[in-house]
Amino acid sequence: MIIRALLFYFTVAVAVANAGSFDYSLKVETRDGKLVSLQKYKGKPLLIIYFSTSCSHCKEALAVLNTFKADPCITIFGIVTGSDSLAAFTSFAAKKSFPHELYYDRKKQFKDHFSIEHVPATVFIARNGNVLFERTRTIGKNFTDVLAAGMSAACGKGEFQKTMGGRYYGEAVCAVCHQKVDAWWQTSPHADAFKPIAKKFFGRSGYREGYFDKVDPECLPCHTVGYEEPSGYDVDQTAKHLLGVQCESCHSAAGPHDKMGVTDYESQCLRCHTSQRDPGFSFRTKMKKLGHIKE
Repeated sequence: MIIRALLFYFTVAVAVANAGSFDYSLKVETRDGKLVSLQKYKGKPLLIIYFSTSCSHCKEALAVLNTFKADPCITIFGIVTGSDSLAAFTSFAAKKSFPHELYYDRKKQFKDHFSIEHVPATVFIARNGNVLFERTRTIGKNFTDVLAAGMSAACGKGEFQKTMGGRYYGEAVCAVCHQKVDAWWQTSPHADAFKPIAKKFFGRSGYREGYFDKVDPECLPCHTVGYEEPSGYDVDQTAKHLLGVQCESCHSAAGPHDKMGVTDYESQCLRCHTSQRDPGFSFRTKMKKLGHIKE
C-alpha cells in the first residue's frame, strides 16, 4: 500500500523579545478600527493565536481552537497579521466565525515583539506576564494536547501533567513546561534525525510529500518516536509530530509523568547506537558531547 506523507515541518520556536515577559503596551487595531493597547489583559492568563485569514494551516488551527473546551480561567483572543490587507481582516471579522476578541496587527508590533516569521503562532502568557510558550506552526495531530498543556500551565494548575501517561505526546507538548531544554534540543542533531531519511529516500535534505513505502522500515525505530508502539509513529496516519529523535525517544512515552518512565538511559541509547550502526559508541562520551542541559 502506498502511503503519502504530508509535508512535514517541525514546530519552530519563536524568539522572545523581552526576556520572557509580555509587553502589554503593544498597539493593535480593533474590529471597528480603533488603535488600542493590550493593557486590559494584564493580570489574566492568556492564549493568543496569531494568524493569517488566507493561511490553510491557520484555518486548521482556528477550527481546532473553536471546538476545544477551554479552561474558564484563560482568556483567548486572536490577532490577524499585518501582512493581511485591512479588507481581508474586515471581511474575516464580519463573518464572526472566531468567537473571541479579534485584533489586527496593522503596525506589526506583535509580530516584531515575538519575531514571528511563520503563522499560525500560538502564545501562552501567565497571570504575572511571563511568556510560558510561544511557537509557530504548532498545527499537528497533537495540537489539542498543546492547547490543554498550555492552558493548564498558564492557569497555574498543572492538571494536564497529572493526567499524562500511557501514550506519546510529541516534543511540542513537552516544550510548554520545558522551554529551556526544548530550545537546546532544537539545535541538537536529534532534532534533525529524520532528515537523513528524507535525503536518502526522497533525494533532499528537507521534508516533502513522498511515498513512505520507499522508506526502509528498519530505519524508522531510530528516526521516529515510538514506531510500531501504541500511539507512536505510524506511517498509516498523519504523525508528523513524532518525526525525529525527541524527548520521549529517551524518556519514554509521557516521560517522567508516567510512572513507567525510563531511568536507564544508557540502555535506551544502545537500542539505536549499536556496535553495528555506531561502532565505538561510548554513552558517557556522547552524553558529554551532546551536552543535555538542566533546567
